[in-house]
Amino acid sequence: MVKGPYDLGHPGGLGGMVDVVTKKPRGGWAGDLSLTYGSYDSVNVSGVLSYGAPRSDALAGYAYKSSQMPRSGDGRRLTEVYPARTPSMSSTRPC
Repeated sequence: MVKGPYDLGHPGGLGGMVDVVTKKPRGGWAGDLSLTYGSYDSVNVSGVLSYGAPRSDALAGYAYKSSQMPRSGDGRRLTEVYPARTPSMSSTRPC
């Protein structure tokens, strides 16, 4: 990632640029699997299956993420502590 008002190496991108580099499959069949379990029953699962040959390559992936709602110190869900919508500035009284 390049930050700044402009990038001399890639002109035309005002405000920054994200350089995406495609993952190249290894030769033959290969696979990667990642499983993570953490706080608030969070589950992260991802997998990649790839095939690399001299004339063509293929790569496919899948990801799944899930988590319970975090709770405040007194056991209430954070959505119960903080309102879903805050009032706009025009609807509040001046100080």
